[in-house]
This record gives sequence, structure tokens and C-alpha cells, in this order.
Amino acid sequence: MIINCTRRMNTHVSIVIPTYNRSEIVQRCVASCLNQTVPADVIVVDDCSTDETVAALRKQYGERITVLSHPQNRGINPSRYTGVAAVESGWVILLDSDWTLEPHAVERLRAAIESRPQTVRAVRSRVRWDTGRVSPSFMPLGVVGYEERMEWVEEEGGFDSLLCMERAAFDVVPLMKDRRGTVEELYELELAHKVDSLYLEDVLGKQHLDAGNSYLRSIDKKVLIPQLLGDAHDLLWMAETALERHGAALAQRGPNQLAAIEKIALAKSFLVGERRKGLRFARRVLGCNPRDWDSWMTTIAGLAGPRVLAYSILTYRSVAAAITTLTRRGWDPSAQ
Repeated sequence: MIINCTRRMNTHVSIVIPTYNRSEIVQRCVASCLNQTVPADVIVVDDCSTDETVAALRKQYGERITVLSHPQNRGINPSRYTGVAAVESGWVILLDSDWTLEPHAVERLRAAIESRPQTVRAVRSRVRWDTGRVSPSFMPLGVVGYEERMEWVEEEGGFDSLLCMERAAFDVVPLMKDRRGTVEELYELELAHKVDSLYLEDVLGKQHLDAGNSYLRSIDKKVLIPQLLGDAHDLLWMAETALERHGAALAQRGPNQLAAIEKIALAKSFLVGERRKGLRFARRVLGCNPRDWDSWMTTIAGLAGPRVLAYSILTYRSVAAAITTLTRRGWDPSAQ
């Protein structure tokens, strides 16, 4: 059921940027936010960086931005929560520090906010990767709710879109301030269940791939292995909660999304050392798709232990990264 918040006339935009050990990368992000055709408040939340991130930001931008610092590393979701909590009203863009905004992004989003249908509390746009790919490849039409979003994600994939949401809507669908790791699958389902969204065809952001400590792309053993093992409990909670709250609806309208969440539960069960639970999810996943070789390998490595599985994920990413590098240089694997 959609929660209809009281309509507000305040269309001022604040930009919340969580960051960790990305001194140069976050400065690129902040520069794009300050170089807008209409002004926006910029709030950077530093998650206890061990490099010069905070000092560099304060030296470069001074009072033009707000820098908040966590006394200990807590993860991206608590960092987003801290940033949003510092905003009193208006609208909020959640921007990862390895993204940038197009110069007209805030102006375009404010125009969409001012002309939006009454029930809309979130506005989204597309982003361009620095490889040239645009995502999502297409956007759903009109006002999008719970079922419409499921059907769109089932066809397109639905991630990597830029989110701008009314500050009051974060009180309706709070960010997960005590959970580590990428919990977007659950949060997006919760958000769609309670808040209508408007999707724009405009490309208003850019995602860069040069952050070596990216959770989804890191191949640094010292970074990735602790992340995989340390975040597994919260990500298993995320997957199980999503299945409990939204599994029935996903079975009807998003079976591929259901399978993807079950695969997350499979891997995270083994990473936390819960072999029986991992085997239960493996039976569900492989029962539906016996040729899912990734899940077979996850199960085999998981049975050997959490660290074996973590290192197998590291190896897989390293090989994939090497192939990507060779492909960019003109190597054609199909010609071998």
C-alpha cells in the first residue's frame, strides 16, 4: 500500500555522499555537485577513512560543503543514514562517491519534482558508465509502484539508477543504519511497496569504475576477504528478510529476482558458516536451474569453508577483471 505523505512545496535538493578511503575520487564527485546550474547542499559522510580524505575535502572546499565523520567504520548504509539525518527538509540525492553528476542534473530533477504527480515521492534517472554503457537500458513509463517495478526489473534488471527522494519519505522507509554491505535488494523492495516513483529517461549521472575498494568490484585481497566475511551476516539477513516479506509477490511477478535473492542467501549462508542453511538454499536454487554452474561452484566451495568460498570469489573476480582488461585492449576470446 502506498503511503501518501503530505505534499511539500520545498524543492531544494541536498546531495549525500558516503565515502571511505577515496581522497581523490570523492573530490571529483564533490566538484560535479558544486558545478550545477542551480545550487544544492553537499554533505559528505566520511566512514572513518585512514587516508587523507577528510583533510583534502576541507582544504579544497572549506565551508562550501558539510563534512561529517564517523569515529569508526560502519559501512555505506549507516553513512547514508547519517547524511540523510542531517537534512531537515526538501529532497535528497543519494550519490556514491565514485559517481558524478551532469551539470544540469539538479535543475532537471527539480523541474521533475515541481511537475510530478501527487503521489510521487521519489524521482529516478539513468546513468552512464565510463565504459559508455547507459543503465538502466530503458525506464518504465508513468508512475511506478510495487508491482510495476517488479515487472520492469524482471525485464530490464532495474539497478544503477540515480535516486532523488523527498526527505520525509526517508521517515516512511528508513535507511538501514545498522546493516553493512549492499542491502539494496531489500531496500528497493521496501521503498517500492510504500512510495510511488517517477522514472526519467534523462542520463543525469556517471558511474566511474576506478575505485579500487568498490565492494562489488574489488580484487584487493586485503580489502575483499574481510568485507565478504564481515558483511555476510547482514547480507544473509537482508536476503532472508526480502524473501519473507516479498517472496510471494516476487514468485508471481519477479521469479528471476526471487532466484537472485536466493542465490545471495545461498552464498552468505556458507560465508557465515551455516552449511545446512546453505544446502537448503542450494537445493532451492539448483532445483529450479540444475545448470546454474555458479551456484554449483559456490556450494562446493562453501562446503569447504567460509574462507575457501571467499578466496574462490576473489579468484573469480580477478579472472573476470583480467578478461575485461584484455577485451578493452582488443583481445577477442571467441577467436581463440
